[in-house]
Amino acid sequence: MKKILLFCVLFASTLAFSQVTMLTTNTTWSGDETLNGKVVVNAGVTLTIQPGTVIKAVFKSDPVDASALVVAKGGKIIANGTAALPIIFTTEYDALTSANVASGTYVAPNHNLDLGGLWGGVIVLGNNVIGAGANNTANIEGIAAGQTWTNYGGSATDDNSGSLKYVSVRHGGATIANGDEINGLTLGGVGNGTVIENIEIISNADDGIEIFGGNVNVDKILVYNSTDDAIDLDQAYSGTITNAYVAMGEIGDNVFEIDGTESTSNPVVTGSYTIIGVTAIGNANVAQSDTYGHWKASAMGANNNIVFKGFKAGNKIEGIDATTFGNGTLTFSNLDFVTTNTLASISTSLTSDHAEILSAQAPGSGSTEEHFYPWTAYFTSGKGTLSVEENIVKTEFSVYPNPFSNNLNVSGQIKVEALKLYNITGQLVKQNKNSNSINVSELAKGVYILEVTSDSTREVKRVIKN
Repeated sequence: MKKILLFCVLFASTLAFSQVTMLTTNTTWSGDETLNGKVVVNAGVTLTIQPGTVIKAVFKSDPVDASALVVAKGGKIIANGTAALPIIFTTEYDALTSANVASGTYVAPNHNLDLGGLWGGVIVLGNNVIGAGANNTANIEGIAAGQTWTNYGGSATDDNSGSLKYVSVRHGGATIANGDEINGLTLGGVGNGTVIENIEIISNADDGIEIFGGNVNVDKILVYNSTDDAIDLDQAYSGTITNAYVAMGEIGDNVFEIDGTESTSNPVVTGSYTIIGVTAIGNANVAQSDTYGHWKASAMGANNNIVFKGFKAGNKIEGIDATTFGNGTLTFSNLDFVTTNTLASISTSLTSDHAEILSAQAPGSGSTEEHFYPWTAYFTSGKGTLSVEENIVKTEFSVYPNPFSNNLNVSGQIKVEALKLYNITGQLVKQNKNSNSINVSELAKGVYILEVTSDSTREVKRVIKN
């Protein structure tokens, strides 16, 4: 296993001792890598992470020394995994290797996905506009003060900090400094020249993803078992989040925590976000009863096509800023609550113009979650149910042969209405109706997802073409 070279930096007034590696030349990671202490991608430097790389973070007994990857303002990260070869950040206690990933195994056998706080997380800082302070720059929370590489924010409207695709961040959230835990993925002042898509955050001991200002867009993100908020937006974030899937843990706080500007400049910097296409799965065993979300002071944005289901009875929305909601700069539409509670008990602000109560998830609503089936730890480990509708029930059947060559068959115990085969990117490549068999001889070798529909039930299985 490769080791990242370290050097020690003494911070007289803030930290007694901390391990920091400054990457000052372009660097490439591949295979199995070790993240020991804080690794900082300096301004003007690019860190490239090859598909299928597994980065294991070393646990630190003193949490202020927690391992973390920081992309400083002006630096870049190019971490472009694929659905077949995702890039995985995890703990040193995880047995998973890059060889496992290459063979299609994305979670090590008997690995506990529910542990958090074993290292820090991934932090990307940019030069985009933020709504913070008098000069609209800030130092990222969770890192001790006094370091130039903690600063973010500026004036670049299309700032480019690189690209993150098919990246899974697991078991982070250790306390870094000043009593602050780090988020699974932190984006500070990151601009829309940056690509963030197909991201998974697993069991982070703080927020899943937190975005401080900037206008970066995030497409296809799955957050499971965060102990604080799943999606946290601050400092006048003005980008768009699409296709988000959230599964709450027993001690999670909110699906959303959204605040507005913290700018004291003249003029004050404001920004309006967009969230569209979310499926949020609650946890009935959670202690608190206000986990749908918290829209705080000055929150400005549009919230559309969000499905909440499986939440504790009596759950409520916290907040909804009266000023921005009243003047129409904070909007809600097509919110579906799958619950027996009334809308009035969920929120005194929302009406039937904004939301409705349903007994089951409506087809086509929420996130297009099939994007997450082939590669995420949440779904490939069996944590998640492979369905988008509340009334879809798992049916016991077998698929054979698997791996297959020419024909793929479903056991004759059920009457099949349709077979649909998707490739690893989620594209429908073959289908057959009213048959228990489908011929796939013309397809290329690789991993596919088979969807079997029978009466009112549906199940999805992972299959391999030889």
